[in-house]
Amino acid sequence: MLGYGMNKFGLYGAALKPERIIVAHVAFFVAIIAYWPGSNGVLGTLYGVALFVLFYGAVYLMNDILDYREDKKDPHNRKRVLASGLVTRREAVLVAALLLLLTAGGMFFYDISLFGLAILLWGMNVLYARWLKAIPYLDLFFIAWTQAIKFLAGVVVVGVSIVILFDVWPLFLAVYCAGLLMHVEKQMGRLQEGRERKFRFGHYTMRGLNRIRWFAILGGFGLTFSMWGHPFFFLMLLAMGIVTTLRFLFPGEKTMSAVHALEKIFQPR
Repeated sequence: MLGYGMNKFGLYGAALKPERIIVAHVAFFVAIIAYWPGSNGVLGTLYGVALFVLFYGAVYLMNDILDYREDKKDPHNRKRVLASGLVTRREAVLVAALLLLLTAGGMFFYDISLFGLAILLWGMNVLYARWLKAIPYLDLFFIAWTQAIKFLAGVVVVGVSIVILFDVWPLFLAVYCAGLLMHVEKQMGRLQEGRERKFRFGHYTMRGLNRIRWFAILGGFGLTFSMWGHPFFFLMLLAMGIVTTLRFLFPGEKTMSAVHALEKIFQPR
């Protein structure tokens, strides 16, 4: 397994999916950069980042525990540390429970707002993993909210009050559109690779996913121009929208999300 030792601690680290830290928490880190340095200082911010990232790693591990039987049957997911048997379910439960307890407790005393947002995200992930991801399209609109909530978590980590949402609510919705776009492209990549999940009701189509992608692009652009008075966010969202539109108009032969590309590097062979 590239990048990790074959000892147990290395496997536990791989099970937390560190390859997703940047890709899955883009909105979280964007908020930190935008509102840096805030009132928490360098060490306080780094401590908050560590708590949040480790908490979310434990959430990913809990999702893999819930999806264990399904992942073992999937040609791609069965290579994951837990599904492949490199880490037992009992070990995974113990590691996830310990991390959740320590990081949740740390966030409770760090900032009650961050604790509340983390618990909300954990609940949303459980709801998604257990039920909503089996319903095409609805799953995309639901899980996209996690990026918007992660943005608020990043704001809190640097020591800015969460009430800032009332001043930059268009940005909050623009981040939601960006999250929706990210998950739509992820599903389009799976569909092109022939890796679409089995659903309880219906299935994805490229036509349906393209419609949602246009909705996210146009909605994101509209909200972007409402942020004209905030140069950092305006330029960031505008650049993201332009890049996404160019990718849509001039697609490559085959698309693959950054998450899946990184997973191919870090997963055990």
